[in-house]
Amino acid sequence: MDGLIVENIRRLMEDNYGLGKLTRSKEIMGGCCNKSYAVWMSVDHGARRYFLRLYNPNAIEKEIRFEHALVNHLRANGFTLAAAVVPSINGETLVLTPPPADHPGAQAFWALFEFLEGENKYSWTETNLTDNEFISAAGILAHLHDCAHGFRKPPGAERAQPRIMAYLPTFKNTFMTFLRQAVDRRCDRLFKENYTAICKACLLYTSDAADDDRIVWVGGGGGGGG
Repeated sequence: MDGLIVENIRRLMEDNYGLGKLTRSKEIMGGCCNKSYAVWMSVDHGARRYFLRLYNPNAIEKEIRFEHALVNHLRANGFTLAAAVVPSINGETLVLTPPPADHPGAQAFWALFEFLEGENKYSWTETNLTDNEFISAAGILAHLHDCAHGFRKPPGAERAQPRIMAYLPTFKNTFMTFLRQAVDRRCDRLFKENYTAICKACLLYTSDAADDDRIVWVGGGGGGGG
């Protein structure tokens, strides 16, 4: 990594976290939104690895604080598959600094997380999981929602996006586009096989789902699909 960013990370870590001295840092490639780094901190002849995130310049502070509050709520309710947010020495989960040289904007938002070990077996291109892996993923998603129950956003935390119910009417175009682009990956096949049921389930939750004219797109998209 560039020596300047290494020095920026060293100052950030040592000035804002009581975790010892930075011994190593490495950029983690593959992200599509934020910049990510693995950082190793040394205390009492031992070293521990952490995950450091530099948020996208377009990130909104109140949304980051919402994310951190939700992660803390999930962890407190037993969901350990989300990396814990590591607070700084002043108790904040978000550290604001002047922007690095290649980071546009008036300031930079940083956050530190525990480093989760494991293998990333699913990606945008590698979607051929086994039945047991899909079942496991569904169970984890259900557990996440169970642990999220009762979450209340704290002051200063907010989601800038509309609530999920406002998105349901837009799924028509999203699903039809995906149907046309679907190929022969396992995930695509499952989507195509269950396309009509998925669309009907979404219609059940729209305010005018009883209008039969809305059902046209459920089957109509299949005729022009892949």
